Amino acid sequence: MDNLINIEMEDLNETIDKNEISIVYFWSPGCGVCRYIGPIYEGLSKEYPAIPFGKVNTNENTDTYSQLGITAVPTVKFYSNGMTIDTIVGCRDYMKVKQTYKDKIEEIING
Repeated sequence: MDNLINIEMEDLNETIDKNEISIVYFWSPGCGVCRYIGPIYEGLSKEYPAIPFGKVNTNENTDTYSQLGITAVPTVKFYSNGMTIDTIVGCRDYMKVKQTYKDKIEEIING
């Protein structure tokens, strides 16, 4: 089973509620930073195959991001047992983005 999944609004709550840990990436095709982060996010999904990595295209799911208070893309939300643990908006440092995400994943995994 592929752990990198495109998520629609009706599937979002089920995805984050049924998994101990899940990560959701909110992106837009017209976002330059999203085009940079996308392959990094996909690579991390391969490094952590037991964790579902969701992708929500905000252009196609406008209700999703507005209901969740997403104000900018890219936004990555980290969930544990259905609760938001952390949110990273944008890209603070292009050279460290992968390590920033990995550090957050490891923090959640290790409690």
